[in-house]
Amino acid sequence: MIMTKMYKTFLLLLMSFTTSCMTSEIQWDHRVDLDDNFQLLWRVKRPDIIFEVRVRTHGYVGFGFARNEYIYGADMIVGWIDNKHSFFQDRHIPLHSKNGEPVVDPSQDYVLMSGHENATHTILRFRRKLDTCDEKFDVPITNDTMKIVYMYHENEPKRGSLQHGSLPEPELALKPIKSLLILQRPKFERLEMKNDETIETFDVSMKNVTISPSNATKMCRIVRLMANKQGQIVAYKPIFEPYIAKNYIMHMNVYECKHFASQNQVNIIDDDDETACTLLSKFKCNNIVATWSRGSQGFVYPNNVGYPLDTRNVNLYFLETFYEPFKTIGNEKIVDNSGIRFSHTSIKRQNNAGILSVGIQPIWTHIIPPGFRKVTSIGYCTGDANKFAIPPEGITVVGVQMLTHEMGKTIKVRLVRNGKEHYPIAQDHNLDSEYLEYRIISKGVRILPGDDLVVECSYDSYDKSKLTLGGFEAQQEICQATLVYYPRQELLSTCQSKPKTKNFLKSLNIEKLNNAPPFTISLPERYAGKTLEEHLKTYDWKTEFDHFERISKTSPFDIISTGDQRRVLEDDPVNIVHPFVPIASPCELSKQDVFRALVDENSVMNVQQAKSKVSRSSEFSTLNFSNSSQMIRLSCWIAILTLSIFYVVS
Repeated sequence: MIMTKMYKTFLLLLMSFTTSCMTSEIQWDHRVDLDDNFQLLWRVKRPDIIFEVRVRTHGYVGFGFARNEYIYGADMIVGWIDNKHSFFQDRHIPLHSKNGEPVVDPSQDYVLMSGHENATHTILRFRRKLDTCDEKFDVPITNDTMKIVYMYHENEPKRGSLQHGSLPEPELALKPIKSLLILQRPKFERLEMKNDETIETFDVSMKNVTISPSNATKMCRIVRLMANKQGQIVAYKPIFEPYIAKNYIMHMNVYECKHFASQNQVNIIDDDDETACTLLSKFKCNNIVATWSRGSQGFVYPNNVGYPLDTRNVNLYFLETFYEPFKTIGNEKIVDNSGIRFSHTSIKRQNNAGILSVGIQPIWTHIIPPGFRKVTSIGYCTGDANKFAIPPEGITVVGVQMLTHEMGKTIKVRLVRNGKEHYPIAQDHNLDSEYLEYRIISKGVRILPGDDLVVECSYDSYDKSKLTLGGFEAQQEICQATLVYYPRQELLSTCQSKPKTKNFLKSLNIEKLNNAPPFTISLPERYAGKTLEEHLKTYDWKTEFDHFERISKTSPFDIISTGDQRRVLEDDPVNIVHPFVPIASPCELSKQDVFRALVDENSVMNVQQAKSKVSRSSEFSTLNFSNSSQMIRLSCWIAILTLSIFYVVS
């Protein structure tokens, strides 16, 4: 009986140790449920990345990256388990595929680390280089928004079959493409796993706002915070009540208000959310506490940073919500109570955070002409406009959310110091207006007083027949970046540019405009009598676009800043004397090595040496994960073997 108990105890100990040992070999940076059946985990260790997919199926699974919003040309892995044997291939979806079936690549750049099935799932762990240098079949993993393509099916191919047509029903197995940040994604799991009892939450949300096809697209609410709250906000995320409201909310902004309103005033505001939108300035709601845009999961501050919370100084928060109009049959309505949930702690962190919005003022003077593949808009927060607010030691940016609407294709937040452009604070060449996630800047970017900040957006208006104006509404466009930084400064929360009226009119070839509704044109004569609205609708953009763009980019503008007060400053476009030149990637350097070898007199030998050098470099870099995993796994087995021997001997 004693031996039986000892045996059972040993087995439990052995199973527990084996499980914990094996599951702890990799601490995942991120995990995301692509749908209810497909979980993705990953960890980055440059220049490599390791993935694990956990899929509710015993058939085949696929995962990879598309080059755009279409599956064609996508870079994928496909794998399955058959009789405890793992099948795994690096594949791609041909450009002219009829059913979306991935075919095997000539170069196998993904490496399977482990594969198995449990009672319900197929689990595959694999690695690859962030940039495999395979331009034809592989998609580089960059800081841009990545387009995720994935698939799974209940059946698997015939054992060992790699022929085209071997995957059962690929068109059914493929799921809708998802957008995802891979390299600069906020670590939402960190706050959830911390299990810190000092972290509490409070909500700032709308109150029974009825949204329907006919009502306003902007609603607001002022919320009184609970008394005696001191500490720091360490994270925030959106809440949707009801969940369907998520489909119709485009943006949410929360401001802190320093006007101490009476309880009766707040109660009156709660009863009329449209009226509340007019009270932003009256209640001195200038500093931004949080911003959210469609697709974002929110923001988690670094461990040494938090947004200050002290209801002795700030007792009101102002919530501004922008809705997208929707069309329905009948009189369907949604009663919305969505908003932002803040996590805060009473423990003081080292640094107080601030939030600064920069870019183009979202009003009608921001014009995007129709019918062009690329229209570039530029917003400024120049050194003259920000130097009074930024402390001498500067501020450090730790997070960025970049924002455009549907037509936005690329965005870049540029940093210019004394005429020299530095590495971009943030950029995205693959924007998705349905996925506007915050980016974490792990090492931080220092901004000094007098530095020029430039936000550059490019749009594709080729399919548009009418011009698009600036604004937060769905049919309008925007070009903004929200910077999360420390240490907090009190003087500046928004810093946005707009064209001066005279230069705006000049870009439209208007010499004189009557300064009263309906704003008719007096000069030149060919436009005389037209209203400004009629002129914008009938303007010959194909002919006049170059003139419009040249005046817009070279003329002085106004910078409107808010913080402790509203300021307007006239300034000129930033003169970038030394533009930023990206450093050549390892793949580009390897190409240069091969090219130099080709022109050398011993070209054949040098090409072989260059290729060998690149191959060795690739092998060495991809061993980082493999060796560490093998060492941990070996240590586990040694420990387990030691326990077993100890049991047998005893």
